[in-house]
Amino acid sequence: MEEPTLSNNEIETIRTRVSALQKAKGYTRARIALDAGLPNSTFSQFMSNKYEGDIERPARALKKYLQNHAENEALTKKIGQESQFVKTTISERITHVLRYCLVAGDMGAVMGVPGMGKSETAVEFVRQNTHAHPVSYITSGLG
Repeated sequence: MEEPTLSNNEIETIRTRVSALQKAKGYTRARIALDAGLPNSTFSQFMSNKYEGDIERPARALKKYLQNHAENEALTKKIGQESQFVKTTISERITHVLRYCLVAGDMGAVMGVPGMGKSETAVEFVRQNTHAHPVSYITSGLG
């Protein structure tokens, strides 16, 4: 399916947004051209409104670049705000035990080799469940 033709206003908006991004982030023209997949000369001519080829080709490349940049920025902010906890099959099993203990008011034990995520899962469980409280626990191996 062919994309609709970009209007002159849309092309000018792309130029304006790229210029604003370049100033805000301190990016060089060479970096933006490379990231957008354009030759430096094409990018430079497009930005100065002197490109004599198919104007939509660099405009579409830069439009996609702007979209990707915005998505990457949003993801970078989101990653910085959210927990770095990654669910695994083992962490789901541990969470099941912790949830049982919380609901039943009972005690439970989780044992396993170091590095399997016991402590991280417990910390994440407490973070997500306001009625759960951290307790001291024994971390030494059985001897």
